[in-house]
Amino acid sequence: MEQLVGHALARVDELEKATNELDTKQNAMTQLMDAKQAATAELVNAKQAATAELVNAKQNASAELMQALLTQVHELRTDNRSLRARLDALERQPKHSGSSGSARPATLAEIVERRDALREIKQAGIDCRLARATGYSCAEARQAGYPLLEAKAAGWSSDELRMAGYISSKGMSSREFFDRYQAGTTNFSGLDFSGEDFSRMVIDKACTFAGSLHTARWASAKITGGAKTSKPFKALGFACSEARSLGLLEGLRQAGYSSVQAKQAGYSCAEAKQAGYSLAEMKQAGYSLAEMKQAGYSLAEMKQAGYSLAEMKQAGYSCAEAKQAGYLPHECSDAGFTFSEGKQSGYRHNEYCWTQGASQGYSKLEYNRQYGEQHNRW
Repeated sequence: MEQLVGHALARVDELEKATNELDTKQNAMTQLMDAKQAATAELVNAKQAATAELVNAKQNASAELMQALLTQVHELRTDNRSLRARLDALERQPKHSGSSGSARPATLAEIVERRDALREIKQAGIDCRLARATGYSCAEARQAGYPLLEAKAAGWSSDELRMAGYISSKGMSSREFFDRYQAGTTNFSGLDFSGEDFSRMVIDKACTFAGSLHTARWASAKITGGAKTSKPFKALGFACSEARSLGLLEGLRQAGYSSVQAKQAGYSCAEAKQAGYSLAEMKQAGYSLAEMKQAGYSLAEMKQAGYSLAEMKQAGYSCAEAKQAGYLPHECSDAGFTFSEGKQSGYRHNEYCWTQGASQGYSKLEYNRQYGEQHNRW
């Protein structure tokens, strides 16, 4: 009996042990299943995120592509309008006849139509450069009323401007001048540069000029590698008359030109004075007393230069100016000034002193000693 009980208890222990092992295995299986489910959920989330990111990237790429296509469409439309304008301009040009492509002369109606069309273009505010770009000629631009400066800005050459009637047969633009100058040309005599701007050019070798340079802008031209002084003008071989045509005034004397050359070149006395020439140099050049007076020289300056009072009176100087310069009454009388002029100028003396004292050549002190104060109130 006891053996049976012992066997039964042992069997119970084995069953409990097996049950515990089974529970352990079930718990392990449950944990494994939970881990698999978590991994599966994480993988699903990652796939969903990647899919969403891919969709967004595709949408952005599509938007960029659409924008690029819209930009291209806009550019194509702009080009199309430009081509249309060009074609319209070409349509207004003289037509070609025959299969050989030989040009026929434009009819009167076609010429008038093109002229009127270009006038409308000008009235609309479209500049000459665009008119040229659309096929109009320089002559047509002139007929439509575009001014010379706009025609030059449009880029037509001097020959085209000349043929259109904008400039004379001797006319030359500053651009053409500089092209020829750089090519080695130095003789530009007889050409007309009226209205041209040379102020930004660098002149480093002698040139010969003549014509209408006085109406061109040369005064700020850079001479010999950028120097703005006047000295290089003569060193480069410019004659004084050419220097005057180039606008040189201040510094003319420092450039080495004499007052005689300045007068021969056409400089006025006032200009020569501004250029720095002395009164003695003016006298040497042959400027008249009247010109010197107009230039602003005082009678005192003229006196120091050695001119007589009679000469200065003839040039227009007054008795008052003579008194201010220190001349005595009898000197004024000898020069031809009247007693009335002397009195108006502020001399204090009687007519006897003015005439008799003058004829004897007395000084103020000598005259007082000879005649006394009763006759002479200086």
